[in-house]
Amino acid sequence: MSGILGDSIVGTKIASLAAVALAATAVAPTVGHANLVQNPGFELGMSDWTTLGGWISVMAANGPIYPYVGNYFATSTCVYFCDVSENIGVHLGNSYTLSFAYNPGAGANVYEKELRVYWNDSILFDIFGGPSNGLPTWSTYTVNDLTATTNGAVLLFSGFPSDFVGLDNVSVTLNAAVPEPSTWAMLLLGFAGIGFMAYRRKAKPALMAA
Repeated sequence: MSGILGDSIVGTKIASLAAVALAATAVAPTVGHANLVQNPGFELGMSDWTTLGGWISVMAANGPIYPYVGNYFATSTCVYFCDVSENIGVHLGNSYTLSFAYNPGAGANVYEKELRVYWNDSILFDIFGGPSNGLPTWSTYTVNDLTATTNGAVLLFSGFPSDFVGLDNVSVTLNAAVPEPSTWAMLLLGFAGIGFMAYRRKAKPALMAA
């Protein structure tokens, strides 16, 4: 009997470790596929965005630039740098992925086309020039591991075109939380303990009958 009792106590302790590990994974951030950017494709005009200068939403069904997705995209028509920004509801310490589509328009003059992308006060991209073939081409830019240093962040695009440019499909999504190796070890140990306890309970009546 004492052996069975001891095994039960050991199994209970192991199961408790599993409960702790499960609790740790429960409070961790889960996979987040929802886009935190409001009006990411400018389908609602410049709603939810703050503009300083000549950023507008356009529908270019007949070119010279077609939208990357949807029916609209944003374009900067200013003669010098002008900004468009949005406050993003991120949480301190979480990791995010930022992506957007940019089209510098026709031409390849490096001095006449530039897009700067800021996350709060940090510059993420400083993109120069247009396509070498002179044709308007969309390109996607991505930052995969962007850690929030504050609750809330300002995503800002600052454009300096000499002619038509495009911004579309802006996205900020929460990355998946990856459990630490020690958490996985606790989970495996705990599940083993739960299985062991179930086995001992099943075997106990047979031992008592003997």
